[in-house]
Amino acid sequence: RYTWLFSRGLDYKSLPKKLAVMQTLGVPYTSDEIENSGADATAQAAAIARDLQESGGVPLEIQNKEVVALIAYIQRLGTDYGKAEAP
Repeated sequence: RYTWLFSRGLDYKSLPKKLAVMQTLGVPYTSDEIENSGADATAQAAAIARDLQESGGVPLEIQNKEVVALIAYIQRLGTDYGKAEAP
């Protein structure tokens, strides 16, 4: 049932460091993406929480739980498929 996803919180502050490490491993993150990763993830989580609240009465506090990160990941799957790579 993955109930822990609804109780464990998210750590937005560690995102820049994690993305910087992935950048050194070859993931094509820009410096701006790394610098703004915490704010971007917070905004994305807030939007997901608003959608959940509107559709089912879920409290907005869910935006700080791991389940929102899983939802964001699932929504992202396959969105880059077929896009041309930058030269």
